[in-house]
Amino acid sequence: MANRRLGKGLGALIEGDTNDAVVHSVPIENVRPNPDQPRKTFPPEAMEELTASVRQRGIIQPIIGERQADGTVMIIAGERRYRAAQIAQLKTVPVILGSYSSREKLEIALIENVQRLDLNPIEEAQAYHELMRQTGYSQEEVATLLNRSRSVIANALRMLKLPEAMQAEVAAGTISGSHARTLAGIEDEGHRQRLFELIKSNTLSVRDTEQIAKGLSAKLGDAAFDVVLKSTLAARAAAGADGDGAATGTAPTTSRKTAAPTDERSPELRAVEQQLIDRFGGKVVIQGTDKRGRILIDYYSGVDLEELITVLLRKVP
Repeated sequence: MANRRLGKGLGALIEGDTNDAVVHSVPIENVRPNPDQPRKTFPPEAMEELTASVRQRGIIQPIIGERQADGTVMIIAGERRYRAAQIAQLKTVPVILGSYSSREKLEIALIENVQRLDLNPIEEAQAYHELMRQTGYSQEEVATLLNRSRSVIANALRMLKLPEAMQAEVAAGTISGSHARTLAGIEDEGHRQRLFELIKSNTLSVRDTEQIAKGLSAKLGDAAFDVVLKSTLAARAAAGADGDGAATGTAPTTSRKTAAPTDERSPELRAVEQQLIDRFGGKVVIQGTDKRGRILIDYYSGVDLEELITVLLRKVP
């Protein structure tokens, strides 16, 4: 695929304007999923919401598919809509048919999922890795293709170096992608495992984890972890920052003695905050309500700032 198609997003990979494309009504039993679909999990809550919408309004955005030799249609983009249609017991589904190379199929499936933020952090990282493996794209080219900064791609790929047990917890949502990216930067396996256990027990916010990781990088010896952990928790207590996890895009942390403040923002707003954290690969805080507020984005170096500006000012065709 020529590089001229990079940076165009999903529209550049689907031939023609989907608004003008012919939409076919295909019997649902003739539609089948793509076995190479990067998305492997479909959270029940999200599927219930989508199914309710499909029951009420039908499938608004057509599925993208390719006709197979046996007459069936393989899904290129839109498996969640297809699954919701099955649950809703629809007889037919709207499909836009096209012909795509293996590389295009992977790119379309990846871009659709990533742009809609449907993948969990590990699935997203695995999809980046598979795209690079199959196409030979560099991290920079993948970033351009997906309208993301190179650091987002690099930080996601680093999570794949974590032990499988840690990756499983990230995929299950037990720990956040922001926690995992910080863990991936800790070289000492013992320190990384201890920090992982503390995160799982809901003791450490993302900010705590980052502070400890920074402290460990500047200290040596077996006692370093305890020293850094105590100083970090002491600083948090002194600042009255128990439960600060809500301000860093994670579930509010709870100390052993004091309950964390309740995050009164709507679930939708908290979800958007986490999506932005995963999108920019760093800390993002949304302060306010669904109607009014502000968004704070942290950066830690001139390079971070440059990449952040690039992403924010990038034009999406």
